[in-house]
Amino acid sequence: MERRYKRFPILRKELHIDENKERECKEFEKRIFFLMAAVYCRDNHAAKENKVTAADLDFPEDIHNWLLRNKRRANYKLCPECYELIQNAFRHTEKCPHSYYKTFCHECPTPCYRKEEQAKMLPIMHHSGKRLIKEHPIYALNFARNLIKNNSLIRKHTKSNGGIA
Repeated sequence: MERRYKRFPILRKELHIDENKERECKEFEKRIFFLMAAVYCRDNHAAKENKVTAADLDFPEDIHNWLLRNKRRANYKLCPECYELIQNAFRHTEKCPHSYYKTFCHECPTPCYRKEEQAKMLPIMHHSGKRLIKEHPIYALNFARNLIKNNSLIRKHTKSNGGIA
């Protein structure tokens, strides 16, 4: 049975969006996805021999510097498939017009992931979501805080406009 999700409204035109805060939101989203993919790769692709340490891979400068500041993050090993998924997610995150106030990509009014891409991402999210709480609790709590904040922003906006835009 297919699950139906509420879609959030397009608030970009109605909100004052600070570019610095939007950049921080995008960077945080990239960090969270990197951690989720690294945990998933470690747990599900352990037998693969061609894994490379995350510090040795080519990531955007902000993510690469973030990795190097913590040895545990830098020592995650990724297989080529997971690395490609991370790079793809980073490209989508950079282009996302809703990153300032979004909740989940599958609730987006303008989805940018094709069904095949989404099918590859969902197992990562399902597997790593609970494990992230144990392994990276501060990131998991910040992620949950952002979801709650964005949900309340969306609810507040939809109530003031009399429904979803």
